[in-house]
Amino acid sequence: MLRFPSKDATAPEKQQENDDEGARALETKKHEDERARVLAKRRDQGNHECEVLGQGCEAAEASRTWNSCEKNPGHERFIPVSAFCIDDLPERYRKQSFFDLVKGFSDLVVRLRVNYTSAKRPKGYPFHGSGGQNIAHTGSGLLSHVDTYEGDCECPDDSTDNDGPHRKWFVVSVVTACHVVFDSEEASKTMVDFFYNDEVSRKDGRMKTVWAYCVTKRYVYGDLCIVDCVTCDLSLIDQLHHILLSKLPQWGLFNSRDKFKVQKRSLCIVISHSHGKSKQITVGNMESYTFKAHQRPELNFKYRTDTCHGSSGGLVIRFDCEFPVLILRAAIHVTGHGEINESSTVVIETFDLHDARRELHQMKSEGNYMSMARNIVKKSHCENPLFRVSASSFPFLKKD
Repeated sequence: MLRFPSKDATAPEKQQENDDEGARALETKKHEDERARVLAKRRDQGNHECEVLGQGCEAAEASRTWNSCEKNPGHERFIPVSAFCIDDLPERYRKQSFFDLVKGFSDLVVRLRVNYTSAKRPKGYPFHGSGGQNIAHTGSGLLSHVDTYEGDCECPDDSTDNDGPHRKWFVVSVVTACHVVFDSEEASKTMVDFFYNDEVSRKDGRMKTVWAYCVTKRYVYGDLCIVDCVTCDLSLIDQLHHILLSKLPQWGLFNSRDKFKVQKRSLCIVISHSHGKSKQITVGNMESYTFKAHQRPELNFKYRTDTCHGSSGGLVIRFDCEFPVLILRAAIHVTGHGEINESSTVVIETFDLHDARRELHQMKSEGNYMSMARNIVKKSHCENPLFRVSASSFPFLKKD
């Protein structure tokens, strides 16, 4: 005889179905709310160009924003740094010295992954509305200098073994835009990636990651800050020293305001981590510049060189044929207005370069190149460490 289940027998199953449906609805709403917060944060930065990522797989999120980009669909003029060659430069600039300089400085460009937004961002400032939230955003930055310290250190990064305190540790300073990393609260939740040149480098260990821990200097008006990271990774430090002291070719330092000229069609290159992906190079032209003749002259550039979300804090290099190159130590990308993009405000230091060269050569036997550079800055009365000279400013220094 057939037995049919009673209503009571099916009640638990229906209850389970209802519970499952409710859980799915809650999960869907959670994702929708999260997506709304991501979109709100992205809109809250105005013309600045950080990339804002969702809570999914980081690589997948970066690829999604790259593929859905409306500013530069297809990214045809974005060249992976690993694929950049001399033929990518305009014909009049196809010189080995120019190419070597671009490749050398590309190694100084880093990716910053900021996993928290400070509630201290003021009203009207980028990402103010996302204060206190853990919605990640990415930007770019530029290696400034490396300092060495003796004594016990418990490094937060896991690039070395954790046998106990190391006897030597290093502070790596990175320049970026203030709207990328606003304060030390954000810095303490920021990862800095060196040598993220392609997807292979991320997987095979060539990309090196360190944790930031504080903002040491902040120049809100000029949209610049210095973020310090701590590491005990000797292999990373050796690579950075090699780049700062020997890999970069000769380049010009201009210490007089009347020597500075910008030709409208001079070459302008931007190196950055667009959309939080691997490092990209874009090639364009200078558009204009603004010069303020204060006691410490200030500049900012406008240029027709492609950038995208994630390019904020990236390096801006300007060439022309009168002068080999002018890099103002912290000339970084901060905003994009359609085809016209803009750098941070940059202070031009004024000091006697010939005296600097002479003194540095006299001190060369000491072997501490970073201290040499800082001594020159102290004597030139450059009080703002944002623009202090690093060893990269003096590539004529070579080890004997």
